Amino acid sequence: MKKAIRASFVENENHEKFFYIDFTTGRGRPLRVWLSGSLVDQEGNITFPTPGVLTTTEKGSLVLRKNSEYTTHYVYVHCGYRGGSSLEILQPENCIAHKFYVYRSPRGRLGISEGALVSVKRDEIIKYKWGRSGRLYGGPAEGITIVLQDGDEQEFANIPDGLEALQEIKDLTD
Repeated sequence: MKKAIRASFVENENHEKFFYIDFTTGRGRPLRVWLSGSLVDQEGNITFPTPGVLTTTEKGSLVLRKNSEYTTHYVYVHCGYRGGSSLEILQPENCIAHKFYVYRSPRGRLGISEGALVSVKRDEIIKYKWGRSGRLYGGPAEGITIVLQDGDEQEFANIPDGLEALQEIKDLTD
């Protein structure tokens, strides 16, 4: 998904800016992602997909560093009204993924959506299975989404069992 997010920052005594974005993890503590300054544009936004990789420091901080060999994508599954959503990365198996939640109300009573920041090699595509509940107003409850290298998404709705079901359909229609 192509997405621009406003980055916050803190300054030290030398007026150096340290950019970050906060996401909700559902455990009461936010998922703070520190950003390389070169990934943030002049307006203070970071645009996904971005040429970078998620790394964890020795002390446990999550940092999005600029790296030309990797791309980090923002994947997100919108929940139904008063429902929830979930996603599971199917391919590639060696990706770096950190999940987060988006509450539609302060306590999540109107719905809790799930998303993830996913770092993959630059030429890899992402395939993930998703599901959602709540009032969907005719929208699909499950499916598979393929995220291409440039962030464009192809959605296959109403496929229940992941890649096996997609392969089965392909085999039967050839």
